[in-house]
Amino acid sequence: MNGVKVYHFRNLNNQLASKNIPVAPNMALALKKDIKSFDLVHLHEYRTCNAAFVHHYAKRENVPFILQPHGSLPRVRQNVVERQLIRSAFDSIWGLRILRDATAVEALQETEANQCRQLGVEDYRIRIIPNAIRLVDYESLPEEGTFRRKYGLEQEDIVILSLGRIHKVKGLDLLLDAFFDISPELPEAKLVIAGPDDGFLSVLEKKIEDAQIGNRVTFTGPLYGRAKLAAYRDADVFVMPSRYDIFGLTVLEASACGTPVIVTDRCGIADVVKKYGLVVEYDAKQLRDALLSVLENDAKRQELAEKVKDLVQKEFRLDRVIEKVEEMYNEAVNTK
Repeated sequence: MNGVKVYHFRNLNNQLASKNIPVAPNMALALKKDIKSFDLVHLHEYRTCNAAFVHHYAKRENVPFILQPHGSLPRVRQNVVERQLIRSAFDSIWGLRILRDATAVEALQETEANQCRQLGVEDYRIRIIPNAIRLVDYESLPEEGTFRRKYGLEQEDIVILSLGRIHKVKGLDLLLDAFFDISPELPEAKLVIAGPDDGFLSVLEKKIEDAQIGNRVTFTGPLYGRAKLAAYRDADVFVMPSRYDIFGLTVLEASACGTPVIVTDRCGIADVVKKYGLVVEYDAKQLRDALLSVLENDAKRQELAEKVKDLVQKEFRLDRVIEKVEEMYNEAVNTK
């Protein structure tokens, strides 16, 4: 694939795969045979059997490895208790040893770096490298109005967009509460929730049914490629209302499209956004007030759009992030 050799390993069974639990015995066999031929391993998993396989064989063959946990370090995530006992057990058996033996641990931002420190990772092994986007993908956006026409939204409608998987941790129920509150003041406001259902859609549908505003909320399902860009382009504001989110790539995507953003302070990217966008506490009233302040003030909305777009171009360009990754790789290999 684009000059990269890709190996595919079948999961142990379909039931595990459906629950997003990766266990690939054949990968363990391949690691046992071939890992010594690699200069470096970049591990993008933490609490999985596959991560334990990588750790075991990399340590045995003295191959340096970098761990990138992607927000998976906390055992309890912002009041969402989920598999806490399993996570603690994994840490006791494998996880803390994986963290201890990693040549470097890549954190997306300072919040995740602090999570690393709390689990015993020394500062000299932590590298803070954010996610990035390819700005070239945003140089030619879909025609304005494309998304609105497809989903029956009028030009005069005020479109509030949230995009991501529909899961409790994403805070979409908070967004609905804020939207219910602004609806009487902004009758032309419409809420669009885009993304695949991850077990929380029925809860949101029940809230909407009880509030009797189903005609003002649109669920699009997953959006990809140009369809996603069209949604960003036609939205008046993008909201990430998460209970917990280690970064939030969709915030960068919306910003690159020139759409103002509002995020909660529980999003890892909040520390960056607060310099240019709006950050609110995880509170329906604060989110309501922030929405009104943006949607009722065209000048402020335009100013925020320009600032967040400038932020992405300066700090999250792919070439700048690649330089940091390459530097981390070189340092890891040279410490072998």
